[in-house]
Amino acid sequence: EMMNSKVEEKLKKEPKSYTYIIAVIVIVLGLLVWSAMSIKKGDDVKDSMTIAKNIINGILHPDLEFLFRFDSKGVIYLLFETMCIAFLGTIIGAIISIPFAFISAKKIVSKYVAVIGRFFTMCVRTVPAFIYGLMFIGVTGPGALAGVFTMSVVSIGMVTKLYIDVIEDLDFGIIESLSAIGCTKIEQIRY
Repeated sequence: EMMNSKVEEKLKKEPKSYTYIIAVIVIVLGLLVWSAMSIKKGDDVKDSMTIAKNIINGILHPDLEFLFRFDSKGVIYLLFETMCIAFLGTIIGAIISIPFAFISAKKIVSKYVAVIGRFFTMCVRTVPAFIYGLMFIGVTGPGALAGVFTMSVVSIGMVTKLYIDVIEDLDFGIIESLSAIGCTKIEQIRY
């Protein structure tokens, strides 16, 4: 109750800016009219309306035969294939990202090598997964292999970042102890 009265008082003190609101409305309406004028009418509109009707019809009246088929064209098989693509792609990406994480960790390698490793990771993470998908479809053709490759590359970017954070949060007293007793870098990493 007290908060509402404070809000109402604050709103009453605010200056009325009707010209600003009217200007925004006019600009938005102008952009809508301009956009509507650029719509092409003709066969394309008829085709798109047919596509839209087919989509709505498919949502309202699903093909149950397609839904419950157990062959390679059914939904159940395709869902299982999608989960396998995601799982396998993530596993491959996680394995490949281990060396990149060690190359990018500032506490493991020199600062200059770490900058190069982080730049590579940043470049991989910058490209959207959709672009990787299109690239791999162009190389391997549409199918599960393109999906696995896409998931692998996308996972490399994300998992490398996670691995870098974990590596840099390690207690390096243990690493120094291993170094003091004569362990090589590979033996230290293995530990």
